[in-house]
Amino acid sequence: MKTKNEKTQNNFFQEVLEEAYYRKAWHGPNLHSSLKGVTAADALKRPLKDRHNIYEVTIHAAYGVYRIMQRIKKNPGIKFPLKGNNWWFESPDILTESEWKKERKFSLSLKSTKTAVMN
Repeated sequence: MKTKNEKTQNNFFQEVLEEAYYRKAWHGPNLHSSLKGVTAADALKRPLKDRHNIYEVTIHAAYGVYRIMQRIKKNPGIKFPLKGNNWWFESPDILTESEWKKERKFSLSLKSTKTAVMN
């Protein structure tokens, strides 16, 4: 059973995640709004050489949520489904619209986060 402090901390994480992904946020557009209308081709474009593209930043954000879930659950055995290094994941050379839609949906899904945080 969780202590009152653990429940308070988990509620805090839940609020921060929902603001970052879905709610109107103090910092400007949330991630969900920022990704509306982004095509697979847009997601792979790099602003400059050796800079991260939208695809990589999107997966990076999902990895951050995964790390929070891992810590809340106190379970280092929870594995992120993609391979990467130092929180960054290299984008594929080719990305179809259906693959991008799948990755975007995965990154924006808070259902598992809500379950992890609240339970």
